[in-house]
Amino acid sequence: MNIKIKPNILLLCLLILVLFTGCSNNQPVIIDSEEKVEISTEPPKNEITVYDEQLTNFENVFLKITVNEGCVSCHLNNIYITQDDKIIFNAIREDVDVVKIDQEKTEITIKTPIRKDGEPYCCPSEYVEETITCDDDLICAIIK
Repeated sequence: MNIKIKPNILLLCLLILVLFTGCSNNQPVIIDSEEKVEISTEPPKNEITVYDEQLTNFENVFLKITVNEGCVSCHLNNIYITQDDKIIFNAIREDVDVVKIDQEKTEITIKTPIRKDGEPYCCPSEYVEETITCDDDLICAIIK
């Protein structure tokens, strides 16, 4: 008997395998709302760091927030957590403000604006807070 597996089924099986077995620090992932996607291991060179703070529970681990170089009025920020200059977490948010960092729990609270129709970009009336949390193995996720 000859069994044929469709490529979509094979990709789904591989994704499930990665989700359940995890990834090493050499294969960083975006972890945002339960979604995992492989990304580059190093931050892009064409970005300007606007926030950089060490997370003291770990060796050589930093929270970095960047904007793209050459962008005059950038609102999108890249949020990275890096270890030894390798990305272990990445998310993209708009006009990020770091509210607090709880070094003991490795929790970072960020605030971003809620954009409403007709409201100017400069002056949002509402914000949403999210918490980025990392476990002892440096697996990080955003908690809404």
